[in-house]
Amino acid sequence: MSVSRIYHPERRRHSKGGSAEKIVDDNIQFVRDNRNLKKKKFIMDSEMPVAFVFAFPCTHETLSKAYLTKWTKEFNCKGVVRKDIKVLLQQAFKNIKRLRSLEIVAIMNDTVSTLVSAACLDPKCKLALYVGNGLNACYVENFNSTGAETEAQSEVINTELGGLWKEADLDYLRTLYDKELDEYSADPGSQILEKMVSWMYIGEIVRLVLKRLKHDGVVFRSLSGDCELFKKHSFFPEYVMIIEGDTEAPFSKTETILHGLGIELCTDEDFNIVRDVCRLVCERSAFLTAAGLAALINHVNEPEVTVAVDGILCLSYPSFRDMMHRKTLELVKSGLTFSLVPPSCDRSIGAARIAAASLRLRNTKKSNK
Repeated sequence: MSVSRIYHPERRRHSKGGSAEKIVDDNIQFVRDNRNLKKKKFIMDSEMPVAFVFAFPCTHETLSKAYLTKWTKEFNCKGVVRKDIKVLLQQAFKNIKRLRSLEIVAIMNDTVSTLVSAACLDPKCKLALYVGNGLNACYVENFNSTGAETEAQSEVINTELGGLWKEADLDYLRTLYDKELDEYSADPGSQILEKMVSWMYIGEIVRLVLKRLKHDGVVFRSLSGDCELFKKHSFFPEYVMIIEGDTEAPFSKTETILHGLGIELCTDEDFNIVRDVCRLVCERSAFLTAAGLAALINHVNEPEVTVAVDGILCLSYPSFRDMMHRKTLELVKSGLTFSLVPPSCDRSIGAARIAAASLRLRNTKKSNK
């Protein structure tokens, strides 16, 4: 189960058509079709454990007790911030008869579930990076707080990378376009790095740059009056990907996009400028992401690590991935090697494994009493 908006292609790609009711129906049907589970007398009417993947910053008290710190990615649902997510969901489940058997046993970030999914198949996977509508990374921290004689412990650390800013004193990196975008976002002053990097915002940054260039008479000189380009969020992130790859005359893809925005009679110079803006915005996004990733690889400090990468910018935008990889290579310490690999299985596998581990731990504690 996950919380998401549905207007974006990436979310449609990840969506399994799934409300909570459909998930229950699918699980019941799976049990009915599986003879082995029937033999084990799997009770469908009893509590059904649920792992809830929640892609927003939370403060955890336990694996299943998490309080929303703030909304991000332009969400702003009232009455949830600083509330226990599990309590709210369990209350909602109780209102629907068919969902009363659901019990949330684990709440986690989607980046964490991606890491666990990948690490189950590749022991060298110590980090996960997500660059889509949001920006985040997590890693495995090894520690030993009781002395060298005991077995080392490990913990998955969710960095909330997209919210990194004030702590790192990075304000000097912001442009006037970043500041303008932030001012009219749903959460001004928050998730600053995410707003400079993620898929959700790169199209808007390009639009603001082109708007300024038009105002300064650098581009679209034949355009008079208003057009779609001057409307907020009219330059979709897909346009950045398409235009950045449209490198040969007659630039038909770029022309089609610009015509759709009400910009006609473009020159080859216009096309080249628009493509350069798209490339530079993408490059900056890739380089900023690489800086965060390299810092984590250096911190983990393993001779060889695998990084599970997810999100539309990593998976569907080859030039972004290549630029990010090259810059990460420049920033990683000598002697450390890394591999960027897409998830080998759905992130829900990792969520399910975390839920199973939580149940096993709970049952072990009960049996020891």
